[in-house]
Amino acid sequence: MYYENNLKFGFYIIRRGWGKTIAKVVEIEGVKEGNPLMGKSPYFNYPKVTAEFYNKEDFKSNDYYFDNLSEVSCPNTYSYSMIDNSIIK
Repeated sequence: MYYENNLKFGFYIIRRGWGKTIAKVVEIEGVKEGNPLMGKSPYFNYPKVTAEFYNKEDFKSNDYYFDNLSEVSCPNTYSYSMIDNSIIK
């Protein structure tokens, strides 16, 4: 998904089973934004991914930030999908 977003952070993801939660990827361990990931696709040496977590139901009210920054669990699973950023704004 990092590659789909032109090697930029700030893209939103969802995971099956998260319910109303979405996450904005803000960091990938060992990667400077704009640089490629190390290792072979699709796992790239299993870097940690850090994200801000939000309640997607509350985006329109601007009361959506869960006030946490946390590691995304199992970021190398195919349970995640990227959300079109235009839907969020």
